[in-house]
Amino acid sequence: HFGSSLFHQRRNNVSSCKIKCQQHWQGKPMDVLGQHIDNLNQKKGPRNTGSQNAVVPERQHELSKALKQLRRPIARLRASLCLPAVAMRAEVREAIEELEAYAELVAPLTGTVGDMPAMKTSNSPSSKAVASAATPEHEALRSQEAIPGFEGHVSVVAGPSGENQQARSSSAVVPDSICCRATLEGHLYWVLCVVALPNGLIASGSRDDTVRLWDTATHECTAVLKGHTDAVCSITAMGNDRLASASGDGKLRIWHVSSEDCLVVLDGHSEPALGIVALGSERLASSSNDGTAKLWDATSQNCLATLQGHNGAVLGVSAVDENCLTTSSVDKTIKLWDLRDDNCCVATFQGHNHWVRSTVAVDSTTLASGSFDKSIRVWDLSTRRCLATLKGHSNGVTCLTAPNARRLISGSWDRSLRLWDLRGLRCLTSLRGHGGWVYGVASLGSEWWMASASSDDTVRIWGPPEAGTGKMRRRQACFP
Repeated sequence: HFGSSLFHQRRNNVSSCKIKCQQHWQGKPMDVLGQHIDNLNQKKGPRNTGSQNAVVPERQHELSKALKQLRRPIARLRASLCLPAVAMRAEVREAIEELEAYAELVAPLTGTVGDMPAMKTSNSPSSKAVASAATPEHEALRSQEAIPGFEGHVSVVAGPSGENQQARSSSAVVPDSICCRATLEGHLYWVLCVVALPNGLIASGSRDDTVRLWDTATHECTAVLKGHTDAVCSITAMGNDRLASASGDGKLRIWHVSSEDCLVVLDGHSEPALGIVALGSERLASSSNDGTAKLWDATSQNCLATLQGHNGAVLGVSAVDENCLTTSSVDKTIKLWDLRDDNCCVATFQGHNHWVRSTVAVDSTTLASGSFDKSIRVWDLSTRRCLATLKGHSNGVTCLTAPNARRLISGSWDRSLRLWDLRGLRCLTSLRGHGGWVYGVASLGSEWWMASASSDDTVRIWGPPEAGTGKMRRRQACFP
């Protein structure tokens, strides 16, 4: 009854307003009425009539586009709650950058102006790490001296088509096309790492706390290794029938591939273990969010040494040979360790202006590093100097692998993989297809065949298309 009375009252008010308006303007010339309407439009903004009707759907389209861009950083912030502290900071930083870009996009549509407030940071190491995201890209890096065979430090920028705008190499022959040959589905959450095993299998680790084994010929899942209680951040092969994994639960596990049994559990890190690499068949090296790297004896299950020196979390570890390894950190440096000389640090490489996520030894004298500053740097291990900077990714470089001394494969948060020619210092091709960030990449025995792991919960196998077809094969994983 109350609603009905209110409706009739409002209807009567509208009717009375119409009557008063007609009485006021009755008998007055039309040009006076038109001038009055124009005055109202100048106060309220442009009229959405006539030829200007197209402004409304155009603005609605822009607003719809802006709202779609808003959903992505929100999803990243929600997902980052499950990450270790160092990874959470990186995700939150990227989400903040996307929200700032979103604000700039929406500002013209809403009529608001002004810049986003700057982030306030403290002097703590963690706050400094977050503040490093705001480092200008034009910040001057440590100068490099001339190196024999190179004209100083070479900066290489890959163009939109994937070709280098500076150097060319006629010796690099790329297949007509490299495409996704298979998409391996089965993991329930982000896939963070992938590695090729000597027995024709590949292994992948995920935030669903499992390691999955895949047959590269049939593209089927052959086993699911369970035991970790947090995300599997890194995997390495140990001989023909073993692999080791590092997890966010701070533990390392050694698995027997054939029996699918966990043989050894190594516990020593106080925070999530982020990287792992095999040094021969019986030794391991691991890196952790606790700021250290550790050496392990797989037979005795003892920690042989703790490598300290980085000023922050150690994001990755890689082997140059059995007696030499490198570590990369959020302190923007790479350290080279000699395991024969009391496990001491023999060199520190500086040049990146953001966290260094991954390193790989191209050969015994050359190292490549990938950073969240969107670049890849190539270093000479003997002279300790940077030879070249490869640019092409539009977001942080998360993973690297080197099929041989001539090729380098990189994966990035820009959802792409890039194949680089290290002799000509150019990008040969860019591979896209993942619906999420690329976190891991592995070479499958040839410079044209590779596997990638992504936050879209899948592993993809890339290679030249089969004769007469370029279609992608999609396989559903088994669930043992």
